[in-house]
Amino acid sequence: MTADINSSDQSQAQTRVADACVMVIFGATGDLTKRKLIPALCNLANDGLLAEHFSIVGFAFDDLTTEAFRQQLCEDIKQFATSPVKPEFWNRLIEHIHYVRGDFQDPNSYAELSKTFKGGTRLTAGEYDFTRSVVASANRAGGQFGFEQPLNKKVTFAADWFTGKHSSGYFTPGVVFKVGPKVTGYAGYSIGNQNASHGNHLFLLEVGYNFN
Repeated sequence: MTADINSSDQSQAQTRVADACVMVIFGATGDLTKRKLIPALCNLANDGLLAEHFSIVGFAFDDLTTEAFRQQLCEDIKQFATSPVKPEFWNRLIEHIHYVRGDFQDPNSYAELSKTFKGGTRLTAGEYDFTRSVVASANRAGGQFGFEQPLNKKVTFAADWFTGKHSSGYFTPGVVFKVGPKVTGYAGYSIGNQNASHGNHLFLLEVGYNFN
């Protein structure tokens, strides 16, 4: 998801072009997006102040496809633009706007959203609910958070955190590495949320095979 939306006639000597990034707009089908955010971004594109690698991901509950969302924005900008829209810059911008349908209260929606960040940083969030058969003393529930950052085509830094001060509550940083086309390895170090200084930590080494 990249866009080359720098204006050739904009002097860069006095203004700073924004850093390359992906902007996620939560509630992207609401009034704030069409009335304020998109017109402002359109103005930045017209003035050559958006990075060459800039994209937008809209996230909302409405049942839309990316193409339908883009078409909706094309209609909205005709009404809410605050300055003349230059077609060459608007067309390049709209091609790099994407849409993900999701429920703000559903952790799986955030996992789906993270998939749009191809080849870059991925953040995940969810929840867990353990029964007594898993956690000895009582049922437990809490949050699960993850972070992934590719270092190259074969190695990815990853970290997971299960909240809670019980036997399954750990923070685990590690490295995922490709051993072969179907073999993946993982090496990590789990640190307990409690009693880490008293030995509640361990080294993990896992190997996975893809049978597909």
